Amino acid sequence: MTTPELINENPKIELYLGDCLEVMKQIPDKSIDLVLTDPPYNASNSNIGFKDGYKTINEEWDKGFDPYPFLNIVFNKIRDGGGILTFCSYHLLGKYLEYGKKVQQVLHWEYITAMPAIAKVYTPVVEYIVWYSTPNYTFHKGIILTNCIRNKKGYLVDGKIEHPSLKPSDLMKKLLLVHSNDNDLILDPFMGSGTTGVACKELGRNFIGIEIEPKYYEIAKRRINNAQTDMFLNSS
Repeated sequence: MTTPELINENPKIELYLGDCLEVMKQIPDKSIDLVLTDPPYNASNSNIGFKDGYKTINEEWDKGFDPYPFLNIVFNKIRDGGGILTFCSYHLLGKYLEYGKKVQQVLHWEYITAMPAIAKVYTPVVEYIVWYSTPNYTFHKGIILTNCIRNKKGYLVDGKIEHPSLKPSDLMKKLLLVHSNDNDLILDPFMGSGTTGVACKELGRNFIGIEIEPKYYEIAKRRINNAQTDMFLNSS
């Protein structure tokens, strides 16, 4: 059994270093309000550029990923009224749509700023967020108005590129505000550098994060520890 590291009491934040397929077996069924996660895309060697110049993403963890084992487990963890939001690119969108569970919608995240492609292709400006719902799902309409969300990309943390697929915390907070409530329990099985956890702490959501790579786990722990919970939450 993998032991969680409790790094915050209120909201409660637990981090696991390990394989999410094993760690998630420890989480009680029907206990999670929302899964908000950014699994591998299988996009390595796609001539993706970022920051000052270009980098072709060529990470071992971003090759040969099959989302079905993760989905098979995680669907048992969400309660009635909960949901799953999983980021993906065109490389795996078809597999998510064909999984066999109800897809409520596919959101389109359009980058406000996008680095030009270095290959002879159109510059990519869209990633997808597949939303699976359960009956009586939480949805606070009005925070995000359409299924096309325009938001900047997140490249840097403290002036550094700390993860090649870093998501911006303001985008994660928007999604949390739509799909969860104060004190809900959020799960991110592919925590990476911890952006979902940062957003949860800032918004007063409880959080379970799982990361298999020790270097990203340590980055996530530092970032979440440094994040501040809004002092005005639940003050009325």
